[in-house]
Amino acid sequence: MASNTDRKLGRGMRLWIILSAFVVFWPNYVRCQFEGDVRLGDGAQNGRGRVEIYHDNQWGTICDDTWDISDAQVVCRQLGLGTINARGYTAISPGSGPIHLDGTYCVGTEYRLDSCSHEWGQNNCGHSEDAAVECDPDEGDVRLVDGSTPNQGRVEIYHNYQWGTVCDDRWGDSDARVVCRQLGYSGDVGEARSGGTYGRGYYPTYLDEVGCSGYESRLEYCTHDGWGIEDCSHSEDAGVYCYDNNDPDEGNVRLAGGSTPNQGRVEIYHNSLWGTVCDDRWGDSDARVVCRQLGYSGDVGEARTGGTYGQGSEPTYLDEVGCSGYESRLEYCTHDGWGIEDCSHSEDAGVYCYDNNDNDLEGDVRMVDGFSSDEGRVEIFHEGQWGTVCHDSWDDSDARVVCRQLGYSGDVGIATSGSTYGGGSDPIFLDDVTCSGYEARLEYCSHQEWGSNYCGHSEDAGVQCRSPATSSGVVGIMSFVGVSLSLLTLFALVAVCYTCSQRKPAVIPTQSDQVPLITSELISCR
Repeated sequence: MASNTDRKLGRGMRLWIILSAFVVFWPNYVRCQFEGDVRLGDGAQNGRGRVEIYHDNQWGTICDDTWDISDAQVVCRQLGLGTINARGYTAISPGSGPIHLDGTYCVGTEYRLDSCSHEWGQNNCGHSEDAAVECDPDEGDVRLVDGSTPNQGRVEIYHNYQWGTVCDDRWGDSDARVVCRQLGYSGDVGEARSGGTYGRGYYPTYLDEVGCSGYESRLEYCTHDGWGIEDCSHSEDAGVYCYDNNDPDEGNVRLAGGSTPNQGRVEIYHNSLWGTVCDDRWGDSDARVVCRQLGYSGDVGEARTGGTYGQGSEPTYLDEVGCSGYESRLEYCTHDGWGIEDCSHSEDAGVYCYDNNDNDLEGDVRMVDGFSSDEGRVEIFHEGQWGTVCHDSWDDSDARVVCRQLGYSGDVGIATSGSTYGGGSDPIFLDDVTCSGYEARLEYCSHQEWGSNYCGHSEDAGVQCRSPATSSGVVGIMSFVGVSLSLLTLFALVAVCYTCSQRKPAVIPTQSDQVPLITSELISCR
């Protein structure tokens, strides 16, 4: 049995082991933060990330106003990282909490960021302007430079202690996705840019004929011709746009500048900004996709071109859009790439989304101001309003189509011209209408573009819809009545003459009658 002395010694030994372990391992789990310490947030890797500084017992971010290479060098030096290739940029992901510094100015030789010129807590920034740094990189690291925003730019890769560019031969979205993944973007994002979209680099061109599957974690792991083996110029520098799948508005569309909510200039939301669409190749199949995305039911949508709804402002995001007409969103259609275009805003594309649930449907016709309900000036419904039809080339074939569309049976319809039923009011929607006479609706006949005409309302077309059955019946009834009246009249005349032709005996009045003697000779029928 152990003595009390042995038990005390055992307890003392265990306590000593625990205290020793605490002393040895405590520094690995507890880091004492001091005023002015810096760290890299934003999932920092390879010496790059959002800069955060410790102040008043709280970590906070730094605004990127005046943020440059000198400030970045100081941060990298304070972190114990290399400063030769240090650079500053705007953070990919915004931080949270207080913004401690703004307008920081470093010479570049300071050892701590809080030694630079600054003022705590004074700023006019949001977290979309959080500053970030990239310290001396590792072999194979990538970066984006000269883009208008931090998530796009010319691709550069670090090799042999120097940055270099990538040639755009075979460069595609699968390569772009690898670059974005390596830079820390979540999701399968990344669109390729080529032809020196973001300007020409001046470092060596390191990679050519890059071929990524799209699932690699680093660009250097993709196939290529070998480091420095290339036949390119910097006009072929490859670029990348890393869009953010977390932005709920990315790819949304809206209509602007229209006289009604269901028509207007098409604008699409991208990279936190609204932009326009060029009308090159723009057609009804593209318009139907826009209307579907906006929530219109049915296969509706008509394209408008040439800045119909006024000119928008920069940027123009899409050009050469090619939709099948069945896509659910405009961004899913083929196009030249975000921001790749050769258009002016006089070519802004537009859309008219007519609603199949309206009482008056697109292409409906009516007759107005007629002398009866079966005739009148022809008007057609388009873009939410009624308009007239010009009488150029207007004939009975066109009239028969109008009458058929209005529900008249039989091959009926007589054309009238020269504003027979008075002139209408603007707009004049159709001109040079040419129907075969068998179409179901007037809009299906050939005609000039909607609204294209050289007419005045003195040339408004009209129609008389006469049903053959109705006309024959009326004529038959009128004929029967006329013949009957004629026979009755003739019978009455015969009866009168027959009565008058009969001789009557003389009437000899008595002397008291005191009237002259009248004989039958005094009566004659002529």
